[in-house]
Amino acid sequence: MKSSGTIEVSSTLHEANGLAFWIDWEFQETIALTTGPISSCQLDEYIEWDKASKQAVYFLEQLMSKNKIINYELEFTNSGELFFRFPK
Repeated sequence: MKSSGTIEVSSTLHEANGLAFWIDWEFQETIALTTGPISSCQLDEYIEWDKASKQAVYFLEQLMSKNKIINYELEFTNSGELFFRFPK
């Protein structure tokens, strides 16, 4: 499965140097599995991640201090691998 598009990122409070990605699987309305943070995220606080799952980080070429549009392509293979690409 392949998908592509854009992400509009807003950073009005702080500068950002990267974006974190993870997957939330929703099997039914009340059953979900996340591969991301295991508690709520707070600005300037340590983020506790699910260590048994994969996440991805995209490091920006420059610090971002205002809105930015990022192009992405992702591919989920039959073997379960997930690939991200960020074309210019």
